[in-house]
Amino acid sequence: MKILIVEDDRALNNGIALSLKGEEILQAFSLAQARSLLDGSIDLVILDINLPDGSGLDYCREIREKSGVAIIFLTANDMEIDIVTGGGGRLYYKAFFPHGAPGEGECGFPQKAGAGVRAKQACGKE
Repeated sequence: MKILIVEDDRALNNGIALSLKGEEILQAFSLAQARSLLDGSIDLVILDINLPDGSGLDYCREIREKSGVAIIFLTANDMEIDIVTGGGGRLYYKAFFPHGAPGEGECGFPQKAGAGVRAKQACGKE
């Protein structure tokens, strides 16, 4: 699977990439970089909403005009309405731990607003 990670926090971007070892990973730290990397061969976009050069929600709408690629939003925002209006797919809140942490849900996703159910689905455990 070819995955594009669009996240400006370098440590988080690198951590996600590391946790997805075995997949083909492209990393972008801005929308400008993401636009240059996104092509028809990408299977999944992991997209931050708040980026230094624009909104991940706006970029999602831009992607949707051309592609049906799967999109997972990654956000520190606590407003699921952002995702509904953004046209994306799954929503995961920061901070999460790719390999799990004490008190966290399946796959390290926080137990918040149904995230545990979505995490189980993402892990193939439901």
